[in-house]
Amino acid sequence: MACRTEQEIRNNWDVALSTKECNYISSTIKRAFYLQDLIVLCAFHRKGIHCKKIENLLEDCGFYEGCNLLRDGKHDDFLSLILFEKFTLYFPI
Repeated sequence: MACRTEQEIRNNWDVALSTKECNYISSTIKRAFYLQDLIVLCAFHRKGIHCKKIENLLEDCGFYEGCNLLRDGKHDDFLSLILFEKFTLYFPI
């Protein structure tokens, strides 16, 4: 699976992160995340999978606060941020 489209990336983050560069992924997803995307990315990061690439992707998309939380290993704080705080800037309109 090549993960060329936005939908393919969102449906298979593991393949996308394994085969594509961060700048390609961020531009394809229009530098915006759905809640489910961030939950999946956090789960990968918590397991130690694609950590640096996820951090780079979040940074490339302008989600610096989330990137810093993951980088510091604060996965629960990251989930609290995306689930309970005002988070409209990171969702596509």
